[in-house]
Amino acid sequence: MPDKTGARYRLIEEIGCGAFGTVYLAHDNLLERDVAIKIMEIPKGTSEEEKEQLQVAETLAPDLLKILPLEEVVRELGRQREAAASQAVRR
Repeated sequence: MPDKTGARYRLIEEIGCGAFGTVYLAHDNLLERDVAIKIMEIPKGTSEEEKEQLQVAETLAPDLLKILPLEEVVRELGRQREAAASQAVRR
C-alpha cells in the first residue's frame, strides 16, 4: 500500500472505498493515535480541465481532506450497519 500521506501518518489498512476515494485506518505519529483518512481519487476519464478545477477546489477548500479520530468513524459505521440491519428486517 503506497504511503500518500507523508511522515506524519502511517496507513495501516483499507477500511472502505467508494466512487470518490478510499478510507484507510492510519496512525497519527505526532499525536500517537489511530485516525481514519480518506484519500480522494480522480476518476479515470476525467478531463484535464476537470482535473484543474479539482486542484483549484482543493486549494480553496482544504477541509475536503478530513482527518477524524478513529472512534468517530467506528461510531458512524456502527450506526450505518444498525440502520441497514433494521431495514433488512422490515423487508
